[in-house]
Amino acid sequence: MKERLLPSFFHKKSSTTPGRIPLRAPVSALPGLGMMLLFLLAVTGCGTNAIGYGVVLLADEEMSAQGLKNGDLVTLASESDILDSYTIVQNTEEESVTLDVPRWRIQSHETREAAQAFQAQFIPYATIYGRSGRQGLPIRSTAQNTSPLVYRMRRDEGIKIISRHQEQTNIAGLEDYWYEVLTETGVRGWTFGYDLTLVDASETVDASSQSAASQGYDPDDPLQAVLFEKTWRPEYYLPMIRDSQFNLELFRPEFGFFANAEQRIFTIRLKDYQRDFPFSSLYSPRYARYQAEGSSLQITVSTPDRIVLEFEEAGAIRSEVFTAITEDIGEVIQEEQEDRIAKYQMILDRGTQLTSSHYGSIQLFPDFRFTWTGYQRLGANFLPRGFDGTGRIAFTTYLGSNLTNQYTGVITLTSPVWGSKPFLFEMINTGIRLEPATSSTGPVPVVINRDLSPLIMFFEFGGPTGQVSAPGISGSSGTAQPTASTINSSQNPEPLQPVSLDTPNSETAAPQTQEAPEPSEADPQTPGV
Repeated sequence: MKERLLPSFFHKKSSTTPGRIPLRAPVSALPGLGMMLLFLLAVTGCGTNAIGYGVVLLADEEMSAQGLKNGDLVTLASESDILDSYTIVQNTEEESVTLDVPRWRIQSHETREAAQAFQAQFIPYATIYGRSGRQGLPIRSTAQNTSPLVYRMRRDEGIKIISRHQEQTNIAGLEDYWYEVLTETGVRGWTFGYDLTLVDASETVDASSQSAASQGYDPDDPLQAVLFEKTWRPEYYLPMIRDSQFNLELFRPEFGFFANAEQRIFTIRLKDYQRDFPFSSLYSPRYARYQAEGSSLQITVSTPDRIVLEFEEAGAIRSEVFTAITEDIGEVIQEEQEDRIAKYQMILDRGTQLTSSHYGSIQLFPDFRFTWTGYQRLGANFLPRGFDGTGRIAFTTYLGSNLTNQYTGVITLTSPVWGSKPFLFEMINTGIRLEPATSSTGPVPVVINRDLSPLIMFFEFGGPTGQVSAPGISGSSGTAQPTASTINSSQNPEPLQPVSLDTPNSETAAPQTQEAPEPSEADPQTPGV
């Protein structure tokens, strides 16, 4: 979470933003009704007891014009459920101020003592605001990354800081505080501070007057600003997101290129590589190219959404390409994991025992394990070398576009002992068809075509149904994959529906001419989700 001095930017009336959570019209926008309320108060007598006390959380222009500011203690004279507002009173030595304001601008309490206790906690944050450092920064109902999403901030959107957790939290290797916040449309919740810039409105220092040297970069250079304002991820993230096909060992929230202007440090973090580049300043030898002074790092801004990094590594020049990503990586990961779980649950809903008269029996377990007996008739051409009939089920291989209308998906059998083997599968009325396949060798394995001499196996469902019990399963390397409880998400993908045919085809075996590919780093062996 970055902190720097900026002028007050949040001093304005509320407004309704199209397509977002609407703002209730302030009572001041209804002068006739407001005057009627004040008149009724006067007629019924000045001795009406207060309904409570409150603290101003976010004063608008009208409140400020009356001398009210964030953190002021006010009396709640009345309230309106229809207008969702309070009539507040603040008595000073000079005058008594009475205003009708939306409820969300006030923290209410039944007693003056309770209001004063909250006021004492809020005063340190009365002039503190926040600015979102990326598009889609989530605000959640509680200070947990699994709690319901209540709002998404725009890049550079301003919010009011209400409070802060006492201890920092580590989320996917990123440490910062959770902040209780309030938007200018009245949405209240919690946001993680790593991508939040704190602004103290009481400071008079203008950000534009700060020197480039004090910030570590020139804010007036739009290309330099791009480096520090956008979220940079490895370029291979783009096709994964576009095609909804992921290698979750390579697609993680902690991977990317991170720029910290305050600490003057650039960081590259990849699956098998991490390096920091401390710098004193940025020097531009030519347009769109920058040298991080004090390090070997050179940055070329190819486009506003693409950068190329070059630096010395082991006596040679290494190059890495990053692209600007606006999606919440944690939520994308959870959606993909839930989709894989749904695929396996679809199979377990039909039964946990798959039986074939020719190719044995496969027992499926809720934690993605399997045991296959009687598989020997397949022969060595269709199974990996060393296959022993035990391992795990994974959904880490995808269907090519020309196969999506023919098959339900791809099941990958995996083991740290014998590697992995993908099978095209098709759900039918009474069972499932399995067909050994060969996947591509890119970062994300895809079955592009059927094998030249395919073997089609039919298994009937039997045994009891099952319920997936292990959404997080360790990979072949022993590294636990993140689970739905550790990744931000607010959406639940719809489960795949089985493809039904009227009658299953009989099992047919074609000549066995294809050798199963040997496992490789490009053909991942991460089981389960």
